Amino acid sequence: MKSTINNETLLTALEAWNLPEPLAIHQLESGFTSEVWLVEAKGKRFIAKYAYQSQEDFEGGLYAAELAEQYGIPSSAPLRTREGALSILVEGPHGKGEPLALLHFVAGEPLHPSEPDAASLYGHLLGRIHRIFLDGVGEKYIAHLFDFLLGEDPDVAAQPGLARLIHRTVEATRNYESHHTVTYGVIWGDRMEIVRERETGHVGVIDWGTIQYGPLLFDVALVALWLFPEESSAYEKFLQAYLEEAPISESELAGLDYYKALLWARQAKYFAYRVAAHVMLGDANPDGNIENLTRSRQELEHLLDIM
Repeated sequence: MKSTINNETLLTALEAWNLPEPLAIHQLESGFTSEVWLVEAKGKRFIAKYAYQSQEDFEGGLYAAELAEQYGIPSSAPLRTREGALSILVEGPHGKGEPLALLHFVAGEPLHPSEPDAASLYGHLLGRIHRIFLDGVGEKYIAHLFDFLLGEDPDVAAQPGLARLIHRTVEATRNYESHHTVTYGVIWGDRMEIVRERETGHVGVIDWGTIQYGPLLFDVALVALWLFPEESSAYEKFLQAYLEEAPISESELAGLDYYKALLWARQAKYFAYRVAAHVMLGDANPDGNIENLTRSRQELEHLLDIM
């Protein structure tokens, strides 16, 4: 897969929005599933995001960002097109139409997990977002996490034993949930990116991905694995702040290992796709996909053994 659309194609696509001209564009560092540009239009700044995923999945995250902003959380909400659309399809060099959105720019510098108040800020924001979305997002925008994990996939089938590992994980989680109360709702499903203005202290959330419907503990497990390890004091601060805002009970945390396993299962499925499709976007390491797939399988196997 070629990884970029040229500037001429992007500028032509941006005509779908009601922007003052002339426009200045500058490509920023890409993520694993998208490319982004800073767009400046007569003193106003936006982010153009070109995503390598279905338009329906992409727009789920855009809608969530729009909803969060309505509740006062700066969230890189999309600027709708002249026609009122969240995104448009733009054909890239690989010959396939991919969705492009124009997002409001959220000022600030990335909040590093090591900062003294980072854990509390992450906890409060994630808990608040979970509560906002519990009843606020229409089902037509949401795919179920388990449906994604259990869907037949030739990329997963190409990895010996991986499909069975993923099915075992879902079965174990469903068995656990048959005996324990677990709150379901809209989950972020990715690392939450927070930025903060140093002068004012204002914080915002950027880079919304594909939201899904699933156990809220999935996002808690993700934060514990990616940002604030369970054995750290930062994790306790995160958890305390999260529980102050979130619509779940503390007793639900007893099953956190099941949701860590779900996270590793999803990671394994994602990197199986990247390996099969030779996707290098967002990772300069030529062996990165294989290494991430291997680690995901190992972590998943370990959790299934101890659960």
